[in-house]
Amino acid sequence: MPKSFTSLHVEVKEWTPPERLADSVNSADGSPWILLHSQGSHPCGARYSILGARPVLTLESFASKILIRDTAKGSSSLLYGNPWRSMEALWRRFELPENSPWPTGAMMGIWGYDLKQFTAPKSARRSWRDLTVPDCWIGVFSSLAVFDHEQHHIHLISAGLKADGTRSHQIAQREIQNWEGLIEKTTQSQSQSPYRDDAAARLEPKKVNPRLRTQSNLSRSAWIQKVLKAKEYIRAGDIYQINLSHRIRSRAPENPWEFAKNFFKLSPAPYSGYLQTGSIQIASSSPELFLQTDGKTIRSTPIKGTRPRGSSPEMDLLLENELRESSKERAELVMITDLIRNDLGRICEYGSIRVPDLLRLEKYAQVQHLISTVEGELKSGIDPLKALELCFPGGSITGAPKIRAMEIIEELEPLGRGPYTGSLGYLGLNGQSAWNILIRSAVFNERQVYFNTGAGIVYDSDPELEYEETRDKAAGFLKTLNFYRDERVERRSI
Repeated sequence: MPKSFTSLHVEVKEWTPPERLADSVNSADGSPWILLHSQGSHPCGARYSILGARPVLTLESFASKILIRDTAKGSSSLLYGNPWRSMEALWRRFELPENSPWPTGAMMGIWGYDLKQFTAPKSARRSWRDLTVPDCWIGVFSSLAVFDHEQHHIHLISAGLKADGTRSHQIAQREIQNWEGLIEKTTQSQSQSPYRDDAAARLEPKKVNPRLRTQSNLSRSAWIQKVLKAKEYIRAGDIYQINLSHRIRSRAPENPWEFAKNFFKLSPAPYSGYLQTGSIQIASSSPELFLQTDGKTIRSTPIKGTRPRGSSPEMDLLLENELRESSKERAELVMITDLIRNDLGRICEYGSIRVPDLLRLEKYAQVQHLISTVEGELKSGIDPLKALELCFPGGSITGAPKIRAMEIIEELEPLGRGPYTGSLGYLGLNGQSAWNILIRSAVFNERQVYFNTGAGIVYDSDPELEYEETRDKAAGFLKTLNFYRDERVERRSI
């Protein structure tokens, strides 16, 4: 079947929540799957959730070692080189120039922070890599279930892809039928056991679980010393701002997907997601969009400036006003917004960069942030994957100037970041794409769960307050880890 074959599209008007259909996918055959979960409409367009299962091919890389698996044949090939070039080869093989409001198949997965060594060689990894987690894991998904949270419809889309890039109408029909059968099975199960869409229902344990101990790779005093060293670099003029993190570790809960659903309920965010590769699982509740493309338009929504949510409406408003009026927080966001403008300026048409939102306040379950939106029109010859490569990683979680900040991060952070501050997202085969900044994310690896949390450091940062900010950002993870136990109890452990 030639590439001109149009992808099949079926609209299902009977609503099934993404988590519920993902339950069925998770228990099906153990193959990799991914859910990009917007958790409802959002000012920046996070209206849709996307579920992909049974990828045609997978690509994972460890530094320059690249493994590509053909899932249908069960075969694999080992390559060495720049993983961005291997991604580009897959993109060229499967690219489908179809005009559709939804991705017609997609490359979905994680683009980990350490891919930066190929986009910015001066920032190559110096810190110790202690996790057996790939720098990137990407699946090529021939069919998708796209959930419209506004219309409460599900769109089933199949490109009928084969591993060699050719397409089959029969494969597309079969993939659509598989989705329909899964939805029918899920709907029947749902009628027997109605879906309770509230956090209390999801988090109510049948018995009291023992508290899982948490431990950070840096003590409070050690992290503060790192901040003081970063401020020395700022005073010396090396950088203006830098993001520093520490990593919390715990014994992993037995069921990562159940953890993820609880996490989504306790700490909802517009750019959440869950990835199951078989060897690792990642649950992200990220509030930050790194890059999104729709046609020639590309946008980013950097975040800087944080306050916790108040324990009462009055306290919440007090903290909101404190954040809005903080000259430090405002200057930090303006600085990073300018960095994103410069990054997009490399890939966008001259004069097309605009900032429709600056210093917008958004509130989440545990924290509130200042956010900007930066947009532009891609240059001719720049596709979404090339845009991602040229802008990677996001400047809001490195610092400014970007390259020097990444060099200092390698010096000051003792452990490699792994997926943290990379991206979770999708590259639609028709060019549509969206990637988050992989923050507020739990990584499950070898019976342990890891959660990085960081803060942006500038000239007038107070190290103690910055440390408190990292704890505020970890509150949702810790509450999920221990159900409704008071996160202040957990904080003594980190």
